Amino acid sequence: LYPPSQLKTLSAGFSLFFSSNVTENPYPIFAPLAAILTTQVTIADSVEKGVYRILGVIVGVTIGGSFSSFFIVNAWSIFCIIGLGIAVGRVFHLHPQIISQIGVSTLLVLEYGHSQGYMIGRIEETIIGAMVAVFLNIILSPAESSSFLAKKAVMQSILCLTSNVERLWKAETKEDLAAELYEARNAVQHISEEG
Repeated sequence: LYPPSQLKTLSAGFSLFFSSNVTENPYPIFAPLAAILTTQVTIADSVEKGVYRILGVIVGVTIGGSFSSFFIVNAWSIFCIIGLGIAVGRVFHLHPQIISQIGVSTLLVLEYGHSQGYMIGRIEETIIGAMVAVFLNIILSPAESSSFLAKKAVMQSILCLTSNVERLWKAETKEDLAAELYEARNAVQHISEEG
């Protein structure tokens, strides 16, 4: 129905609109960025990219925020903190796209994290952008490529994944974090099989 470029454009516009009305940031640029990067040809691929982006942002913001007040931003601090973020991703056997996003988010938080509400805003905007992209992909995908039952199954899986991401955000121990990451990977795999 819609070529990927038009779907990306719609996702970017709608995500900026929603984010502008939901978040405190007057220029929520990360929502349309997440929407553009999340939107793929298939629903399953869009869900997968959205999950990778959200998980990477959460981990990257957490790591960057944990250390940004202790370091002056310079080549060595960037090297050390981003290296730490990438190492965390590797220890938990995260997908390479998540690890890349951890690095990007860590860097941005190191530089801009001292701004009022930047870290939470970054996460909120990424979630909004990814969700808008996935929902538009579901709504606007051609009927012959996705049956109603398949779309319904994907939506149910997305709702489960959303609650899993909330639990991931609240994980207090390494074991809780590992368990939630495992569940998130399973949910993404389940969505890919249905989509």
